Amino acid sequence: MSLQEPHSINKRNYYRVEYPVRERPRFISEDNVVYCVLNISERGICLLKNPDTPLALGSILQGTVNLHQNGKVNISGKIIRDAEDNLGVFLSVGIQFSLIINEQQYLQQLNKYID
Repeated sequence: MSLQEPHSINKRNYYRVEYPVRERPRFISEDNVVYCVLNISERGICLLKNPDTPLALGSILQGTVNLHQNGKVNISGKIIRDAEDNLGVFLSVGIQFSLIINEQQYLQQLNKYID
């Protein structure tokens, strides 16, 4: 029997960075619509919905995410989840793992000064 609690098992295939509200980067679509990034991984991104621009499941979203440590990164993907206030996007053009780790390190450093 495993010592881990069932709720603590990570079922994701990729490492995900969760952003605190004040540190959420911006995603700017190719048609210049701005979204806040809730979390990000190599192959996925979760965006806060923009109420002025409704998007349908299956729509392709392309644009640039402005990371804290590495600046602008071009991404492209399909909307696979439409929740009450956020969109889940599976990235076909994703983000390098090293850039995800850099974001995590940035947030960890920031947390040292907040506590």
